[in-house]
Amino acid sequence: MKDDIGALLTRASLAVAATVAVAVPVIDMVGGTGALPSWISVPNLTLLVLGTAMVPLLLELHRLRKLDTVDERLARMERLQRERFCGLVRVHSHFPEREFTAYAEGSRTEITILQTWIPDLHRLTKSLRIAVADRGVPLRILLLHPDSEVVQLRDRALRRDPAVHANVKLSVQESLGLLAELHGELPESSRHLLEVRLFESLPSVAIYRADEHYLVSSFLHGRRAVDSTQDEIDGDDTVMGEQARREFDLLWGNSHPVRFPDWRASIAPINP
Repeated sequence: MKDDIGALLTRASLAVAATVAVAVPVIDMVGGTGALPSWISVPNLTLLVLGTAMVPLLLELHRLRKLDTVDERLARMERLQRERFCGLVRVHSHFPEREFTAYAEGSRTEITILQTWIPDLHRLTKSLRIAVADRGVPLRILLLHPDSEVVQLRDRALRRDPAVHANVKLSVQESLGLLAELHGELPESSRHLLEVRLFESLPSVAIYRADEHYLVSSFLHGRRAVDSTQDEIDGDDTVMGEQARREFDLLWGNSHPVRFPDWRASIAPINP
């Protein structure tokens, strides 16, 4: 109710100021100075218009104070989130494909993915292509080497649940094939932005990152990482964001580059 009254008074004050500012010069031109009362002069008119225009500003001061209070509360909440929750903003029951593709298409700096293989990669390639080809965003992807001994370990872990039908080696190879297709679809000037490497160590977490947005999950027994809970993290400078980034960078520095289009030939020398 108070806000409605304040808004009404604001409009009324502005209307008075505008009327005075326009009407007085018009009357002066039409009727001459004699048509105006003797107390009306240019200085008086200036003070009248300025004074009337100041009324809305005074009425809005309380609203500005409220905005300051809201900004302070938001800043405090963000600070608490970073300190108490280490950057965690939400937990998803499974990989939120829609959120990640939105983050990818709106990315500005970099997209990184750490996985054994990328399930449903064909559903993500459109957004990744937009990021790389249209926005010039680098895309770095780490996958498990298909001939690594870790492949067998992950196969056995997934077989703990008979409902999970996954062949890790074939799945990695399928992901590499789809990435080769994506590489071929990119403009020649953008192909260098797509980098794919293979690691041979036990993965700790799966990471999907677009700029400062992270989706992090674990490799559980009997369940694919994309079917596990996903921690959504905001902020490279948060505790969880820094941990995820360090993990990716560590594996990236100890991985083998894949060259397209013939990715099979490029990884052959790794395990002769």
